[in-house]
Amino acid sequence: MEVTMAKVKKKKRSKAPLVLFILFLIFIVAPIITFYALFYDPNTKKVVIQEDFTMLNVGNRIIVDSLDYAPTDAQIKLQISENDVDNVLQLAMDKVTQKIKYVKKAYMYTKGNNYNFYVDVDGVIIKTRVKVTTELQVSDDNDNFVFKVKDIALGRLNGIMTPGKMLIERFVTDEKINEVLKATGLDVTFDREQYAIIYPKASLINDLGKLTQSETMGLYFDVMQTMLRDNMVSFNFEGDAAVEGIVDLTRLQTNDLVTDTNEQIRIHTEDVQEIRDKLVTLIEHGDIDRNDKNLPYIAFDYLFNGWGFLNDESKAALADVDFSYVDIDDKEAYQGFGLYDAEARLVDKMKETVNAHDLIDKTLNPRYKELCTLSEDVINEYIASRNIVGYTSLLHRDSPEGYKVNYITIENFYLNIYKNSLNKNIAEMVCKIDVNGYVTSLTFETQMSDGGFSDNKLVFEVKDIRFGQSDAANLKEEFFDIIFDALDNGEDQSFTADKENYTISVDFSDIMQYARDEAEQAVETYSGSHYDLESYFSMDNLTFEVLGSSREDVGAMKLSLIEPIDY
Repeated sequence: MEVTMAKVKKKKRSKAPLVLFILFLIFIVAPIITFYALFYDPNTKKVVIQEDFTMLNVGNRIIVDSLDYAPTDAQIKLQISENDVDNVLQLAMDKVTQKIKYVKKAYMYTKGNNYNFYVDVDGVIIKTRVKVTTELQVSDDNDNFVFKVKDIALGRLNGIMTPGKMLIERFVTDEKINEVLKATGLDVTFDREQYAIIYPKASLINDLGKLTQSETMGLYFDVMQTMLRDNMVSFNFEGDAAVEGIVDLTRLQTNDLVTDTNEQIRIHTEDVQEIRDKLVTLIEHGDIDRNDKNLPYIAFDYLFNGWGFLNDESKAALADVDFSYVDIDDKEAYQGFGLYDAEARLVDKMKETVNAHDLIDKTLNPRYKELCTLSEDVINEYIASRNIVGYTSLLHRDSPEGYKVNYITIENFYLNIYKNSLNKNIAEMVCKIDVNGYVTSLTFETQMSDGGFSDNKLVFEVKDIRFGQSDAANLKEEFFDIIFDALDNGEDQSFTADKENYTISVDFSDIMQYARDEAEQAVETYSGSHYDLESYFSMDNLTFEVLGSSREDVGAMKLSLIEPIDY
């Protein structure tokens, strides 16, 4: 029997699942893998932030510690560490994350002049980070730090040098970059045209000042601003710090306008350091509240000048402070160095010289002509009694080694009066500035104004300001504010400063009236009749001269009558 087998066709397998799977791999899995491969970057930097860390901590540490090196290395060092920058960036993130929730952390890595800034991003499905690779340069005009952007990357996808540039710029916009930079509180901007982060050098001190929020550092900031503007700060980017700004104080020590020949030393570095050490003792002992940013400054003023120097507000602030731990048992009896004298009047010193000249002397013929001789010693003694010597920027903070106090103080201020080789009348001002134990010299080169002696006044104009060997024109305003405040003492306007025109003046009006009254009284006593001596004291009958031919001489300003009093 023959059996016939029927052929059965095999059923073809559908390729659809495979195609779908391939398409799934290509269009779903591959992009996700590619996306993660390109963008996923969980790496981060461990940034240590103290619980109570604030911008104030950063600014104070940088500024206070900048003077540590003054007495030993003759340098001011502004050292901004990588950790300082990280802390500022991280604290800024608190503001940024309120608007951009997925931004979590910002920090920096440095090596030489290469600065890489990172922002960690933690989205719903992925962790990544934005990396801005920069190289630090200085602008052609030397005014700005320029962080030239070499690349902006998102995760492992490099940005501006690759086809991914448009994609990166879509996520990392100018607006977002500037928003992060603005949140730091620093004067930093992103310039798309230059592809650079711009930071003005002059803003460095301003920004540190904003961080510290202290009103007791004015002199420090003005001095440092001058150094920056006049390129006296050299920057080092190769050390351990992210940025190190160094000021060579030996350049500021002295110049040819300074002479100590006739200088009466008012205060010494050791004296200022003794006051500083007493303040530290009071703070560490708990007598002065270390958390009060202004009380240490008030206490320093008290220790320097005594109870009578303080205004009512300052006295109230120190009411509960016990100074017995530094051997001051009677707070109100303490007089400090006894320099400041609220009652001191230069006109009284001038009267003494009038009386010494005996304008009316029956035994001599011709009558005396000399009216008043005002020596530089007398003027300098008067200046010392005002609130110039001892004017201080006090820098203080807590540190692991104990409470730290550094300072910049005016240690001395005096005039050199003389007539130079060109027959110009000179009244140079010399200011000795103690930078935490290293004494420097600021000098104001002046000469008598073209008007000469007029309206009973001698006016000296500041022609140049020098800080050691360097120009210091930027310090004019600050120091004339100090001089003006110290000399603006009400009725006695014999010696004044004009902070608008940068002049100092000696006004003889009061002393001429006094001399006239004394002369008329003497004539009346001698003759029995009253004589009006106004004509003798008019400008036509007055002559002025400067005594002294060099800085080394004890110079003076001498006022005389051309025609002696005759009766």
